[in-house]
Amino acid sequence: MSDAFVHVTTADDPRLAPYRAMRDASLARDGLFLVESELCVRTLVTRSSFPVRSILASEGRAARLADVIAGLSPDVPVYVAPQPVLDAVAGFSIHRGVVAAAERTPPEDARSLLASLGMEPSRPCTVVGLVGVNNHDNVGGVFRAAAAFGAGAVLLDEATCDPLYRKAIRVSVGATLLVPFAKLARRDDLIELLERHETAVEVHHPVGGGGEVDQGGVVGVAAQNLVAQRGVVDLAPVVELAACHAHLGVGAEQQPHIGVGRDHGGDVAALGHNAV
Repeated sequence: MSDAFVHVTTADDPRLAPYRAMRDASLARDGLFLVESELCVRTLVTRSSFPVRSILASEGRAARLADVIAGLSPDVPVYVAPQPVLDAVAGFSIHRGVVAAAERTPPEDARSLLASLGMEPSRPCTVVGLVGVNNHDNVGGVFRAAAAFGAGAVLLDEATCDPLYRKAIRVSVGATLLVPFAKLARRDDLIELLERHETAVEVHHPVGGGGEVDQGGVVGVAAQNLVAQRGVVDLAPVVELAACHAHLGVGAEQQPHIGVGRDHGGDVAALGHNAV
């Protein structure tokens, strides 16, 4: 465990550099990401496979996390600072009182990830696919639902935002730290990969009353072809994510299946495999 808290009294302490201004993109380039809130930090330390680089907390929150801190490696510093110092470092009020810096692990390969799940009709498995989802709240929400329904993995196309951004982790209540995910190189890879697993596909899209799907290239050629072949299940924008969440839990077919839907910032695909 960490032998003692490292007390910090000024916001310009160089040891707090990863936390300064909370810049997700620059941290990602350095192989790091941030986790905010007591619940998510607990998940990071006690349940995830991501190495913890350090923790920054208020005195009160550090005391509440004493059991978690006790399990840290001795080389992981726990910085403790007054609330005004925390706020000055971040550039806004960290009212949750704790942030952790963690190291990114090597990215998963989508094919290897699916192979590890055993995508066969005899082995029930649920997988979620996201296409063009560029809203971190929605990514976090889908991961949270995926974890609740026991999904084995999440696949993301290149246009979908990073599930290890601080807001996505917070909205997911730490689920993005637990559910395995893989990023695809090209948008159509998701459909092609599933078809190789003999996956039947449904398309969900908030087409409204007109019954027409935007053909502007957002969903990719493969998904557009599926729309033409199979038709569309209309999802109203207000309930579309809830519908995708429900879809994860009610797949009744004995053949693997996928539902492709859309959120307000792009498209979202929820795919299941004999999921009940």
